[in-house]
Amino acid sequence: MAENNRKNSKDKKRNPGRRKRDGDSGNKRRGGEWGPKEQSSDMPKEPRLPKRDCALMIGFCGSAYRGMQFQKVPPGLPEPRTIEGELFKALVAAGAVSKDNADDPVKVGLSRAARTDAGVHAVGNVVSLKMIMSVPGVDDMLIHINSKLPADIRVWGFVSPSVCDARKYTYFFPSYLLISPKPGSGLDRVLREHASSQGCEVPWKDDPFWSDVDPETSTPWQEDMIRKRAWRVTPAHMERLRVIIEKFEKTHNFHNFTVAKDPKDKTNHRFMKKLEVGEPAVYGETEWIAISLDGQSFILHQRKMMFALTPATVLDELNETLDSSDPDYRELVEFEKYSQEMNAFKKRYIYDNMRSIEDRKGLFDAWIRAVDSYKGTDLLYLNPKGVIPPEAIVKKGEHRQIPFRERKVFNMTSFAEDDHEKDEADVEVEELLTKKQLEETES
Repeated sequence: MAENNRKNSKDKKRNPGRRKRDGDSGNKRRGGEWGPKEQSSDMPKEPRLPKRDCALMIGFCGSAYRGMQFQKVPPGLPEPRTIEGELFKALVAAGAVSKDNADDPVKVGLSRAARTDAGVHAVGNVVSLKMIMSVPGVDDMLIHINSKLPADIRVWGFVSPSVCDARKYTYFFPSYLLISPKPGSGLDRVLREHASSQGCEVPWKDDPFWSDVDPETSTPWQEDMIRKRAWRVTPAHMERLRVIIEKFEKTHNFHNFTVAKDPKDKTNHRFMKKLEVGEPAVYGETEWIAISLDGQSFILHQRKMMFALTPATVLDELNETLDSSDPDYRELVEFEKYSQEMNAFKKRYIYDNMRSIEDRKGLFDAWIRAVDSYKGTDLLYLNPKGVIPPEAIVKKGEHRQIPFRERKVFNMTSFAEDDHEKDEADVEVEELLTKKQLEETES
């Protein structure tokens, strides 16, 4: 009896994974149960078509989307509308992604050169993945994919994947943002009082634009808006703007441009390759100025209110030593060949939309009025001496009586024609991001 027990014990050790099969427990192989393998379906399997690594040069208007990156949600919840989500659906519909991989973009290694936030536009971005480049019955894959996409997302062309080592952004704003704070506004009073305490005066003390305005009896903002749109920037303003912008070139610690990092964090150091201020141009009644920022990478919140993005690649030196058949060879990402289509897209879906919103809602003016009305100390660094006073230093975990907050409405890039949303929209809350989220945000 003891001998049989020892034998059974050895058998159990020899086969620790075996389970007893009885009753109906052998009908399925799911949920850890064992049983006969499920019979394959009689339906013929989709033929396996060859895939290769590919980079898609794309452009989009982000007004109707919750950002660039695909967002996976728990079952039963609606999927947020994103650029990558719409693109992936179109690739599946076009046959560029097989049905076996249609449930998850991760399966085909979907990644992007630069991530954009909700409402941000990109005329030239790059997305890479493993995709089927030749589908039976499809003569032109590019036309076929674009036919499955919404009109505000376009694929310009395909190249083999490249490494993105720089990004270029363009800010586009009305020139009247260069006008000094309105006399008597909260910001004007705070900065004048601070300058007086330092024995100096604010540089806009005698600004001719406000010469007829009595600080004690403020004019209606609607009247100010008419005058602002008629105002034109002077050569002196443009020269000063270019001098200021040029100071940001090369490597600097940009910790004051973010809320998510410690000032001593080395990742705050970013290299700005070239910054340019374009000549002012008048559209309708308003004069506009464009500023281009070309840098290796941008820290969180440096990219706010950006209207066009073009990832740049520097591969000339590498390719000079490689043959095109070499596996390390990478095609240049050249958007220039698509410039005509990209400019037409940019004008119709981005610039015309942006100017229309400004004409209807005066959003830039509402933003600058909100800044002018701020009565706290967070903006005291805008003083004549350029020295940051202790009152303006934001310390982690320290309560501020009147913290400066932007309203969410100022980040919106799309409004219905009959939308009469008031300025009193909810303010933004400083978001706390994980290290991984920060890396994804900053690409």
